[in-house]
Amino acid sequence: MAIQSLQAVINSTVQVAPPVGERFAMASGLVLAIHNLHAARWLHKGIRSDNILCFRDTKDENANLPGKENTDGLPKKTESGDNIAIPLADNLPLSKPPNPLPPFHLLGWDLSRPDHPSELSESISISTLGFQTKREMIRMYTHPDVFPINRQNGKRSRYHARWDIYSIGLILLEIGLWRTLESIRYSCKSEDEFRLRVRTEYCDRLQAKMGLVYWRAVQRCLNDDFDLADSGKEDYSLQVGFEKQVVFELEKCFA
Repeated sequence: MAIQSLQAVINSTVQVAPPVGERFAMASGLVLAIHNLHAARWLHKGIRSDNILCFRDTKDENANLPGKENTDGLPKKTESGDNIAIPLADNLPLSKPPNPLPPFHLLGWDLSRPDHPSELSESISISTLGFQTKREMIRMYTHPDVFPINRQNGKRSRYHARWDIYSIGLILLEIGLWRTLESIRYSCKSEDEFRLRVRTEYCDRLQAKMGLVYWRAVQRCLNDDFDLADSGKEDYSLQVGFEKQVVFELEKCFA
């Protein structure tokens, strides 16, 4: 038994993605966790696939994958002119379903804090707590508006729930494509190109892979595209919008 991050699991199974139904369930559980966190007036500030962990039996991580069937001892035929023994198709065993994914847990609470004007936490850009070596990783999963400094007061904007939602949208993208954000970043020449292609080209690939409902939920998260009720309270409206247009929608997804 070993602790593995979602990022590591994707990298180790990238050739054979888990069943779509399991990925729907994983995505639904994660967005519900973020919704409950925000409903409790807390911000996470560190949502990344290397902060989503599971306990995984490494002995079974390759068990029951397609192409792993044992054909020893099965009747074989020899192709004329070739001394190649090929198992008879009628005798090949049926593939077994892959072992189900273990439950994943959201960790990485180093920078989390209550969502209140009087509460403070360290900046995401700090180089302490081992963050220096993960600077590029942190930047990939963080909303671009987090980093610019206000020219008037020399400070960064206060972190808010919308930026957590952007980050969870990137996680949903990884789950849907079963591809790490890091691999997408390496295919782009610049950060601006990366952020644009993630919100458009790569997000749109989810339509064929995960369906329109999943795609639309991810699109909303990445583009801050929520139909907010005019309640006069932006934070409350965002919570309701996220719940109705992401949490509830992903609960409908089934395969």
